[in-house]
Amino acid sequence: TRTINKLSIGEYNLGVIRYETIYEDYFLKSFSDKKFVCEPLWEFECVAVMSKTHPLADADTISLNDLTPFIELVHGDNIIPYLSGENTQINSNYDELSQKIYIFERGSQFDLLLNLPESYMMVAPLPNDVLERHGLIQKKVSTSAQGYKDVLVYRDSYNLTELDKQLIRKIKDVINETANY
Repeated sequence: TRTINKLSIGEYNLGVIRYETIYEDYFLKSFSDKKFVCEPLWEFECVAVMSKTHPLADADTISLNDLTPFIELVHGDNIIPYLSGENTQINSNYDELSQKIYIFERGSQFDLLLNLPESYMMVAPLPNDVLERHGLIQKKVSTSAQGYKDVLVYRDSYNLTELDKQLIRKIKDVINETANY
């Protein structure tokens, strides 16, 4: 929401917005209303990222139910404030059973995963070099079918600079590297 507002007033030139695909109509309408160009970058399903020493690290397959005894590290800023409760879908059985630690400072997430060996995060797939650097692995979750989309957004009156284009190419390179997971 902050990125959309900053783009609207011209404080930002570009933004990358991530949303669950179930909210796509809401976001596309919002972008259209604000006269934003919206270019899809990546569509993905979340994976479970955990320490190499996590009890499920050697499992061939993982379901959400397999994760319920463990501590989920959750980014605390993932709420869409303008959607009413009737427009949100929550796997309430999973939410009721899970233990969570909400993280608002993203820089410490990898340290927590390593220091809490029974913790995990449900996130976008990460590049292999990031996983290796932090001693982590990622696992597909069989019952995690909700998709996400990252889109590049900018005002339709904005002309991309050469630096913008270089940034977009670099983002796409990282996505291509990660998408091979």
